[in-house]
Amino acid sequence: MLLTKWHVHMRTRMVSITRLWSSCAREWSTTKWQLGHISVNTPTTRARQASVYPVVDGREEASAMKETLLRHSARLFAVSGYHAAKISDIVRASGVTQATFYWHFQSKLDVALEVITRGRDQMLEVIQHGYRKQPVSIEGMLANTESWLLQLLDFANRNRHFMAILLTRLKGADVQIDQAIVETRSALFSALRNNIDQAVSTGMLPAGMDLDLRAAFVYRLIEGSIEWWLFGNAYQLDHVSSVPARRMAEQLARFEFFGLLAV
Repeated sequence: MLLTKWHVHMRTRMVSITRLWSSCAREWSTTKWQLGHISVNTPTTRARQASVYPVVDGREEASAMKETLLRHSARLFAVSGYHAAKISDIVRASGVTQATFYWHFQSKLDVALEVITRGRDQMLEVIQHGYRKQPVSIEGMLANTESWLLQLLDFANRNRHFMAILLTRLKGADVQIDQAIVETRSALFSALRNNIDQAVSTGMLPAGMDLDLRAAFVYRLIEGSIEWWLFGNAYQLDHVSSVPARRMAEQLARFEFFGLLAV
C-alpha cells in the first residue's frame, strides 16, 4: 500500500515537472525568436536565422529599406563627404536602427561602394541604348544621339548625388572608393568607345580618325557638359540650370555628331 502511494506521488510530481518544462520551452522559443531578430549581424547569425526562421513576408519592405539607406547615404556622402558622414547620420536620416543598417551592409565603406556600383550599372544601361546597330540617315543619327543623351541627362538629374560622388566628392576618401570611381569612369569611356566603334563599323562614321581619340573627345565633352549643367560653375548640389534638358541634349548631340564627322 505504501509503495502504491509513493508511485502515485511520484507520477503526480513528474506530470507537474513535465508541464513546467513545456511552459519554459515555449517561453524560451519565443525569447529566442525575438533575440534572433536583433542579434549581431554576422554571416553565421544570418545563415542560422535564414534556416530556422525563413523570411516569408517583408522581403519587399526589406528591399525598400535598403534602397532608402543607399539613397540617404549617397546624399550625405555628396553633401558632407565620406569621412564626415557617419553611420549614425545615415540611420537617422533613413529612419532605421543601426541594427538594420548592419543587416544590409557590413560598414560605411560597403555602402559607399554599393552606391557607386549601382549608379555605374544604371548609367551604363542608359548609354548602351545609344548604340547604333544599323545605318540610318544623318537626321536619324542625330535623333538617336539626342534621345539617349536626354535619357542620360534625366538619369544624372535624378541621381545628382551619385554624379557628385563620381565626379569629385569622394575622390581620395579611400583607396577602394578611388578604385571603384576609376573603374566606373573607365567603364563609361569604354561604353562610349563601343558606341562610336559600332557607328564606324556600319559606315555611319568615317574610319580615318583614331578610335580612342574620338572616344576621349566625346567622353570629356559629355562629362564636362553634364557636370556644368548639374552643378553650375560654383558647383552647387542644388543648382538648377537655366538650360532645359532637351535643349542641352540637342546641342550636345550636334557637337558630338559633327565633331565625330570632323566637319
